[in-house]
Amino acid sequence: MQGQSFAQAHLFKSWQQSVEGLDRTGRCDLNHRLFGKLCRTFGYSGLSGRDANEALRMRMHIEHGAIPTVTLRSARDIDQPNAAVQQMLDLAGGR
Repeated sequence: MQGQSFAQAHLFKSWQQSVEGLDRTGRCDLNHRLFGKLCRTFGYSGLSGRDANEALRMRMHIEHGAIPTVTLRSARDIDQPNAAVQQMLDLAGGR
């Protein structure tokens, strides 16, 4: 980690879809404790909040202290955001 500024977070057992109990994995500062002074964590790409699975993953990244990532398909997704994207915009101070 000393040679890296950023590292991608992985949500335990969370391959392409959410698993039961994923919603209980947030608020753990282990990564921050181990790497916080060396490296900042960021979330998965490909998350647009279009369904409950993606919204949950986005929320988990926030709860883990990771920099959230949002993948949008058009400017309309910013102009008329879904609830998960709106949360990310609010966190960024953009709306």
